[in-house]
Amino acid sequence: MKKLILGILAMLALMGCGGGGSDVTQVEQMPAQEQGLLLINQQSTDGNLVLGVIKDASGVPVGVQIQWTRVDVAGVLGYYIYRDVVSLPSGNPAGQESKRINNGNLIGQSGTGTQTLTFDDIMTPPPSINDVFFYRMTVVNSTSDESDMSNELSITIAQHSIITVAQSGGSIGDIVTINGDNFGSTQEATDFVYFPNSSGTTNVEANVTLWSPTLIECEIPYGAGDGLVGVQINGVLVLAPSGQEIDYNEPVITTITPAEDWVQNLDITIAGTDFGPDPNGTGTSTNVSFGGSNILTGDIVSWSTTQIVCKVPAAAQGELVSVIVDVAGNLSNPINFTLLPHIDSLSSTSGNTGGTLDVLGTNFDTAQGAGSVSLGGVSCAINSWAIGTVNITVPASAVDGDVVLTRDDTKVTNGIGYDVVPTITNISPNRRVVGEQVTITGTGFGSTQNASTVTFNGGAGVLATVIVSWNPTSIVCEVPVGAESGTITVHIDDAAVGSDLDDATSGSNVTVILTAPDLTNVGQI
Repeated sequence: MKKLILGILAMLALMGCGGGGSDVTQVEQMPAQEQGLLLINQQSTDGNLVLGVIKDASGVPVGVQIQWTRVDVAGVLGYYIYRDVVSLPSGNPAGQESKRINNGNLIGQSGTGTQTLTFDDIMTPPPSINDVFFYRMTVVNSTSDESDMSNELSITIAQHSIITVAQSGGSIGDIVTINGDNFGSTQEATDFVYFPNSSGTTNVEANVTLWSPTLIECEIPYGAGDGLVGVQINGVLVLAPSGQEIDYNEPVITTITPAEDWVQNLDITIAGTDFGPDPNGTGTSTNVSFGGSNILTGDIVSWSTTQIVCKVPAAAQGELVSVIVDVAGNLSNPINFTLLPHIDSLSSTSGNTGGTLDVLGTNFDTAQGAGSVSLGGVSCAINSWAIGTVNITVPASAVDGDVVLTRDDTKVTNGIGYDVVPTITNISPNRRVVGEQVTITGTGFGSTQNASTVTFNGGAGVLATVIVSWNPTSIVCEVPVGAESGTITVHIDDAAVGSDLDDATSGSNVTVILTAPDLTNVGQI
């Protein structure tokens, strides 16, 4: 029967029942939307009356919007709307004039046919949450006679609320369904769904796919974390109740291949799930760290939600480090990765034995421990050790070969070639007869002769065929037949890095003399 009440009001208007006079003031109203106010569609409906709460841009309730079906009868002058905080009496409105809204003024007839008419009851002071208001209305005919009261409809100034939250999954893009009340029939420009970030702050906006007064569907956004979802309408954020938390899928690493490498070398494949979007695209807060050092965008070879291919970042330091995928603050499980030591360069590529040399590279470790350096397989004395620089002394017995560093954890670097330059410092004695022994003193001769040689009269001179002894600093040989006065050259055969540096020539000549004449028993006078 209540649904027929406004049809009865039309009949009452024609009959002219109820009190009233001919002096009726009509006031036109600017709609709430034109005043910068927003109707959030928190509605109460009964018959042809519809009530909705009006809030300002900050979400504060400011009044109630009343909608009704226009009385399509000739002679309708307008309408009175009555409001109270308790139930209004039905029947004759006489004596209730003080309850009329619009400052007691008639709301004039407008529109055509049975279209919906609207009036915004803006209240001063504004209403508060949980306030309850009761409304009735009357219709006035052309002789200013007022009908009986319409059916009554009440509305509570309520905040929107979340009842339950359900999710289809925990990955980015999965659908979350929010059930609640007073969301409004459509999503307005000031309406949002927010997810918590990894720190628990509810500020990550979600893409909404469905919005209705009691149900919202949205996608889990990039940057979300575990916690309570919030719905913000007109600036007011309401969180889901405790026990309705979102369970976001943090990234998970299953394997890393290979499990060891030095910086900026191989393509490292990280397999797993929920790695999020490519940092070179929309995933600006996503990264991979090796021992706390993040990869740079240039280190990325490829990226998907299940596989990352990248280089070990140049800044990575340490030995056994943890690899972690960070998706907007959501951290994966750590997986161990060995950062191999690597020699990048030497401070010099050639030199004499006894000289010092800087070995430059990455991840040598901060202290030597059981670490070592060799040159051509010969152990070097260590003068200082740091994570990127080790200073060594070129050993006396070293010849050309690779400098190789072994870290404390037994991991071995690449090798870089070093040319040990031999030197001759002295020849003794410096006057000899063919077949007599000469001692050549110097450095870089090597521990054994192997295929090394000594020649007299310079590098292309006469080969000494009799080597008496050979050590890193001294060679003893016989003056060969055919030798003449001149220099001596030692040629070190050691798979040289620079063969032109493997000859050492004496700085002074050896004088080869003839055997002294024997005058014994020569005819005597």
